[in-house]
Amino acid sequence: MAYRTIVGGAVLAFVVGVTAGLSGQAPRRGATLDDVVTEIRQLRADLKATAQAGVRAQALMSRSALQEQRLRAVSDNLNRARAELKDAIAQRTEGESRLEEFLAAPVVGNPMGRDDMLARMKRDIEVLRRNETSIRDQVTDWEGVVRQEQGRWEDLNRRVEEIER
Repeated sequence: MAYRTIVGGAVLAFVVGVTAGLSGQAPRRGATLDDVVTEIRQLRADLKATAQAGVRAQALMSRSALQEQRLRAVSDNLNRARAELKDAIAQRTEGESRLEEFLAAPVVGNPMGRDDMLARMKRDIEVLRRNETSIRDQVTDWEGVVRQEQGRWEDLNRRVEEIER
């Protein structure tokens, strides 16, 4: 029986030695508690950074959507001002045409009444011209605002594209 124990021990020692020699590596040491704590801290820092980036991305997307709405509203105002300008030009042109027709018509009846009518028509045309000029200024102002808002929108889109990369 002693012979069997000695042979069995020798075989076991041989198998362990061959296995260790074949692996070519030293036995691996287990992770210590400090290693685990360090890894958890790194994971928490990564998770915090990811969460912050997500919040920034969400805020930027919200700002981009709001800027789109603002750009749409400003563009609508510009389109309304352009439509008003078109109407003002039509009214002024019509008034000037009536004045030309009035001046080309032969004088019939009281010339004093004609002079009063002529003065009133000229005043009306002047009011229409001032109105047209005012609306032209509004159109110019709205065009500037649209350019500004488009610039802001393009800037926000660039930022969003940078985040997506």
